[in-house]
Amino acid sequence: MKWWVSVKNMPELAELTENEKRNIISDSSMRIYGHWQIWVGLIACLIFGRVGGSLGGFFGGSSGSILGAAIAGGIGGCLLGLVMVRLQVWEIRKAVAEHKSRSAI
Repeated sequence: MKWWVSVKNMPELAELTENEKRNIISDSSMRIYGHWQIWVGLIACLIFGRVGGSLGGFFGGSSGSILGAAIAGGIGGCLLGLVMVRLQVWEIRKAVAEHKSRSAI
């Protein structure tokens, strides 16, 4: 499995022009919000932050509440980010396949 730093470096996008790459990436960035996984991840991130704030407040007072919410919200945000990246890669691959099928006609 190869690693790439940015979605612009995906091998699927290598043969497209810069304008086509930009259009596919921006379209896929917006289409991921139609997936239920994003909304479940966002709700989970909010729940993580709230539970972390409550636990931090219970154990450490008001400053512990802020710290707990920050740590737990960060964990939830990391999980949400992983889901978002995975879905965007999936959407990009789908868009490139559609583009190739249209250009083959």
